[in-house]
Amino acid sequence: MKEQPSILIVDDQVDNQRLLVSLLKPEYRLLVAGSGETALAALNAAKKPDLILLDIMMPGLDGYETCRRIKARLDLAAIPIIFLTARVDTESEAQGLQLGAVDYVTKPINPPVLRARIAAHLALAEKIRRATMERDISHRIVAKVSRERDEIDQLARRLEREIAERARAETQLRIVSQAVTHAPVSIVITDAEGSIVYVNPYFSQITGYAPEEAIGQNPRVLKSGQMDEDFYRHLWETISAGEIWRGEVLNKNKAGGLFWEAVAISPIHDDHGNITHYVGVKEDIGDRKELERVKEDVERIMRHDLKSPLNAVIAFPELLLLDDSLDADQRESIELILESGCKMRDMIDLSLDLFKMETGQYAYQAYPVDLLPILRQLKQFNESRLIGQQLQVRLRLDDQDDVPEAVLWVLADARLLFSLLSNLFVNAIEASPRGECIEVNLCSGNPVELRLSNRGAVPEALRTHFFEKYRTLGKQGGTGLGTYSAKLLADTMGMELAMETSDLDDRTCLSLYLPANG
Repeated sequence: MKEQPSILIVDDQVDNQRLLVSLLKPEYRLLVAGSGETALAALNAAKKPDLILLDIMMPGLDGYETCRRIKARLDLAAIPIIFLTARVDTESEAQGLQLGAVDYVTKPINPPVLRARIAAHLALAEKIRRATMERDISHRIVAKVSRERDEIDQLARRLEREIAERARAETQLRIVSQAVTHAPVSIVITDAEGSIVYVNPYFSQITGYAPEEAIGQNPRVLKSGQMDEDFYRHLWETISAGEIWRGEVLNKNKAGGLFWEAVAISPIHDDHGNITHYVGVKEDIGDRKELERVKEDVERIMRHDLKSPLNAVIAFPELLLLDDSLDADQRESIELILESGCKMRDMIDLSLDLFKMETGQYAYQAYPVDLLPILRQLKQFNESRLIGQQLQVRLRLDDQDDVPEAVLWVLADARLLFSLLSNLFVNAIEASPRGECIEVNLCSGNPVELRLSNRGAVPEALRTHFFEKYRTLGKQGGTGLGTYSAKLLADTMGMELAMETSDLDDRTCLSLYLPANG
């Protein structure tokens, strides 16, 4: 049975809490917090709510500040927040939406409207999650189709050379004949005037035309009427000039059905350089066309549905920082919001880059990066989580405590390195018992050694699979992607990443070796 979605209700008025519980309890699992502080503490639990209903006017942390702190945390930022308040002025609503809320509902509550809005935002969040999964699947399939397309192009070039030499090599002719006959692509050979002289069995399978029906015909028998005449004119001009033409064509089979093909057409020359024949190699790409549509939908979600509103969120603190009247604390808070938004945008970009890394298509470029500010920033970004678990972080460089003026330069990509270390740091936080200390020890040299250790041993069953994709054990909500992504990033940047764990010492240590700058 599918688990009901969970909602966190944050309101300091008991009557409001009871009303919301009575309205929503039949459909949702409900958590109730009487203050912003209590809500933030509840969000430190491993299982997060699917949506938050947040009052604005509360003692202590008001709803705006509570929302800001939630959106500043990478592990909570994706949870949709609906403000539920008695404030009806436009300025209050605008402020709530600028902080990252997805909706703003005023009291008194209209129960049907509230239920409808909650259901809509939960459905949208689920759609984004599923789209992300489908994107990963489509990327893998598109990569496979692209590889097969390259193989077909290579086959076309080889076929051209073998046919041109058939008068001198009977053995090679038999090889070509067998390859053409059994190739899993359509192959068509025409004379110099364009009349078909040969088709392979796969051509007949795709088009419905038997060889005896096709031979003597012109390939225009497959024209769908959907491509304009300029398209075919350019095709003919290209191959008549002795060049190879490649493109995608929408054709029509004997039964009248339309189908897409990726086509490569090569001219064949005699010993005097005259064109005697043309050979076309054609791949049915109907499935790939559908996959490209899915891929475009997913990338549009990543680029527009996620990045466009995020860019708006980033732009707002940039405008606020132009105000010279801000005091130091206000400026620091706004800069933290800006940094968090930029990091989230980088994570969206990184999700697209990870696919390229997996397929060996990512073009990595290293440059000098100061490692220490990244580690300090990671500590700052995870401060609320560290406080929630009563964890300490100790950063040491060459057996000395970290000081603000210290520097340690390495060769890396700062964005990739931040993501790598963030995955390792979050893993250490999640694995550490309450009240413990996470130690980060750095040793300068070449390579630079980073050792991140925490209390708690890795389960025996997971140790040999620690960096494998989708491997997790004992973590509620764990995906098994954190350490896998860290290893993939380390390999991409030419770094060595290893794990050691001990039941005797009840500790785990991750060692990362980074190339030094200079």
